[in-house]
Amino acid sequence: MNPYDSTAVSAVWQRVSQGKQNDSLECTLAETIANEYRSRNTYLSMARLCWPDLFRRMAAEEGCHARRLSALYYLLYGCPPCQKDEGCPHICNLCEAVRDAFSGETKAAKNYQKLAQSYPEYADLFCSIAADEQRHARCLRSMTEQLLRK
Repeated sequence: MNPYDSTAVSAVWQRVSQGKQNDSLECTLAETIANEYRSRNTYLSMARLCWPDLFRRMAAEEGCHARRLSALYYLLYGCPPCQKDEGCPHICNLCEAVRDAFSGETKAAKNYQKLAQSYPEYADLFCSIAADEQRHARCLRSMTEQLLRK
């Protein structure tokens, strides 16, 4: 390769930057999958304390998100994502857990919307999950409003 050939140099840099973008997506997907499983386990713990139907449904949806993201990870990288089961956390303060969950759902929805913009080829998946996360945040807010009326 001629080091002064701008076309060849440009092609090499495009391949290099594409690899970095894929590495970034790989790390992001692995992290979001872990977050989805963590949320699932938290909701299962919350279901033991109150509103079991609601929290089990939300846990099931979080698990579905993790599986959908894991499928994308497998299709892109040819292996399942590395994950460890952290188990269900012990919840001492339900009010604090609800606040943390609301904050997490809101943040997750924003992150999925950013991912949809950054990776338009997977936008339908990320937008669908973002909508679910927004619905979860609304549900947690509504539940809190009901509790405060009592």
